[in-house]
Amino acid sequence: MPSADRKHLAPVLRTWGHGPLDPLPLALEGREDGIHDVRVAARRLRVALPLLTRKPERPRVRDGIRLLRRLGDLAGPTRDLDVIGGLLAAHPSDEPEGALLLPRLFVQRERAWHTLRTGLSRLDLSAVQGRIAGLAAEEPEPLFVVMSRLARQRDELARDIQTRLRRSWRFQPDALHRLRIRVRRLRYVAEIYGEIRRLPGPAERLKSLQDVLGEIQDAWVVRRWLRREASLAHRRRHASFEQVSRREADHWTERARQSHRQFLAVDADAVVRAVVRTLGSEHPPAARRAVSALLP
Repeated sequence: MPSADRKHLAPVLRTWGHGPLDPLPLALEGREDGIHDVRVAARRLRVALPLLTRKPERPRVRDGIRLLRRLGDLAGPTRDLDVIGGLLAAHPSDEPEGALLLPRLFVQRERAWHTLRTGLSRLDLSAVQGRIAGLAAEEPEPLFVVMSRLARQRDELARDIQTRLRRSWRFQPDALHRLRIRVRRLRYVAEIYGEIRRLPGPAERLKSLQDVLGEIQDAWVVRRWLRREASLAHRRRHASFEQVSRREADHWTERARQSHRQFLAVDADAVVRAVVRTLGSEHPPAARRAVSALLP
């Protein structure tokens, strides 16, 4: 492989490799943006490492992916509570008892943040940093190997997404969330492709699709938390708070259904097919125009 090709691929791997560690100080402070950025960067690099690194089946690469998954998992509960808090603050309850919801949430968020800090402190963050930085500094695979992996991942994800889309007319939030995860992975593949080829790829159009599905999931996360609060209030014989929590949960169920209807108004299958054509097309500008025409 020409050295110019390796020099071209190396910055892609190194750029993605720095992401998960940069927001850690903010996450340790409990900053919402830091926690979010840790999760996003860890997910992106978990997709990139098996595609870009040499011999991704090596224990060193598998251990790096395991550490990245651990980082994302630790931040998950705190991030969910941040999402719930933001949505409840933006759409407050009209009932007096509803004023108790946010204070209860803030107490839980504080506990979750302390759990996150404890979990991060138990990880050897310097070792994590060294492992990820070491992988990112390695010489990448030959370009033709990377492009072959990208094509295989693209096709596997596209088939899985299209299978799930055929069932997506049903309002099943857990299944729709799994669909969103696959769309997000395909978007990361598209981002890698765009950086390698130095082309503005279709990743943003997949992001639009991911965001519509994300609105369903966010509303459902709020609904799930409210149902749990209602169950706790029932056990404590706090009838008025239980009733408010259940009514608010019904409200967020309807918001999730509204977002699902918005998702169904998009020709998601056509978007995915156009993205796949873009990633494998000899005429990417024409294919990108086809993607742009499908979503506002």
